[in-house]
Amino acid sequence: MGYVRVRGVVANPLDRSLRVELEFIVDTSAIYAVIPKSIAEKLRLKELSKRRSKTASEEVVECPVSEVLSQKVFSIQASSSSHNVLWPSPN
Repeated sequence: MGYVRVRGVVANPLDRSLRVELEFIVDTSAIYAVIPKSIAEKLRLKELSKRRSKTASEEVVECPVSEVLSQKVFSIQASSSSHNVLWPSPN
């Protein structure tokens, strides 16, 4: 079984000039998208809350949750929409 990869743009919802194009691996059972902490910092995302999440290795980690504006990530259309993302610290 292979991976499905999608290219998309995420941006700070309060300052759309802070944006970056990324490649995402699609997990159809995921509740949140995950971005690297370095990207969250580059976009100057505001931490809205924290969520505990289980990693693929079964480790439970607490991650900041932020809102991003996404384009061409979660839909085929080029329209923009807002989504929550996790940005765990690197191990």
